[in-house]
Amino acid sequence: MGFHYEFQKILDLKEKEKEQLQLSLSSSLKALEKEKIRHDELLQKRATLENQLLNKQAETTNIYELLDIYCFHQTLEKHIMHSSQRLLKAEKEVERKIEQVAEKAKEEKSWQMLKRREWLRYKYEEERTEQKNLDEISTNLFIRGYHS
Repeated sequence: MGFHYEFQKILDLKEKEKEQLQLSLSSSLKALEKEKIRHDELLQKRATLENQLLNKQAETTNIYELLDIYCFHQTLEKHIMHSSQRLLKAEKEVERKIEQVAEKAKEEKSWQMLKRREWLRYKYEEERTEQKNLDEISTNLFIRGYHS
């Protein structure tokens, strides 16, 4: 009879749960990276717009053109603020997923350790039974040889 771990289905389930969380973490990391790129693009637009505004102020420029640039700057600032909030939210989501994966990995490791202990116990019992059988065979051989 081979080794059978009675909680194998639970161990398999824990492994699948961890894999699913790892996939979820991977997609959260991709979303975070996209959000960082969007945020950096907005910051770059703001820097370009601020340079443009400085150049326009140095020139003789129509007040309406300056107002348009200023309004666009205000809108851009709102977008940057919202982007910062989304970025923070994405970072927190990644942190949460990392914690979940770590917790699930600990659970899986516990179940694997239990399986290992059960296997060692099984192996010990198998060896003990085998040794008992060998002892019995050698005793029988000795008794037969002694009486012959």
